[in-house]
Amino acid sequence: MNQLEVNLLFNDGIGNSITNIFDGDDEKGYLSVLTLDIPLLFGVDIDVGKVVLSPFIGPVLSVPLTGTATFAGKDYGLSCKGVNFGGTVGLGVGIPVGPGQIAIDARYAYDFTETKMKVEDFDGTQTLYRRVGIQVSLGYKTQLK
Repeated sequence: MNQLEVNLLFNDGIGNSITNIFDGDDEKGYLSVLTLDIPLLFGVDIDVGKVVLSPFIGPVLSVPLTGTATFAGKDYGLSCKGVNFGGTVGLGVGIPVGPGQIAIDARYAYDFTETKMKVEDFDGTQTLYRRVGIQVSLGYKTQLK
């Protein structure tokens, strides 16, 4: 069965280690950004015995909501300055339980645009990162009627 699925994911990248270079000096720090990710997934459900495999692909809209950057022991507040666009591809596994399924999925996510946020105590916006990585999630899925 073909499917179109929209997710709302809150993603908190807590304590991601980063290195920032100012005038040739490496400065180690940490970055934590809360984002709202909205993937639009196109896929197909394949029944394999008692489980359902669901390969999918689609675009992702990501909104950085708030965050903190820490350098040299000082915290800087981060605020939203736009949205990001990316893509994802992955595989889900559904295990029937009650009227729905326990859903486990793994996906490769890639941001096409860089995350830019307003950094407290700095003028304008700063380019902070571009996400590339594997995401794993666990949930319960049911159909709306």
